[in-house]
Amino acid sequence: MLLTALLVIGISSQALACTHTPPKPRIWITHAHIVTPNFGFWIYIIRVHKLTTFGTKVGSGQVCACAFRLPRDIAEIFAAKLVLSDTDIPYPGLSEFVFNKITGKGFNLLSNGLSDWVGFSAKVSQNIDPDVPVDLLFYARIKSDKDEAMKRFEEYVKSGQTLLGTSGANANGTPIVDKEHPDHTVVTAAGDLQIMPPKSKFCSTYDLNTGIFKVSDVEVDILNQKFHFAADMKTINQNPFQFELTNLTAK
Repeated sequence: MLLTALLVIGISSQALACTHTPPKPRIWITHAHIVTPNFGFWIYIIRVHKLTTFGTKVGSGQVCACAFRLPRDIAEIFAAKLVLSDTDIPYPGLSEFVFNKITGKGFNLLSNGLSDWVGFSAKVSQNIDPDVPVDLLFYARIKSDKDEAMKRFEEYVKSGQTLLGTSGANANGTPIVDKEHPDHTVVTAAGDLQIMPPKSKFCSTYDLNTGIFKVSDVEVDILNQKFHFAADMKTINQNPFQFELTNLTAK
């Protein structure tokens, strides 16, 4: 255990995290349904809101790590993404986060032995500018009734459970505690939790790559009259919530 712990503690000016993560950041959650050719399943899109890139420029070739603890009712955290704040636009300076078992084990140690961390790592593909507002998205598959699961997840967050980690990492994704920049490694509980639209049972599918919801019934107010459409819906702003409707078909 001591040898393993030493692997995640060092002094390296290259171990810079992608994000500045404040203690207990706000979390927003959206329900969505993903349909594949063979089956469908409900997911949460867990948005860790209003982080920033670090004040120190992060250079190309460095590695960033993040992790989320599996609460009850979540079968898996299957993807993570860093996006420009309040949007679904991936941050351009980062390659795609990939699942990394080594990263998860590293956060087990960094959280004083708490288990069930699911880790992801990503290589910086171009210099990351400082102080850019960003959000960190985690995609979670639900293994029980989505409404009951949401109630229990809210209780889990409000109980102050430690569930989020961000850090710089070495080449294989091991989180590194940098003594020169200790604030680049954060393990924290969440703050406020807010349920965001679309959370309707009529939201049938969600495209992970484009961030588009295919909604079978959405109500639109036009000149004080209510109309219903099937449509593609894309979030263009989270606060205040705004979305763009395309491919409308009258119901």
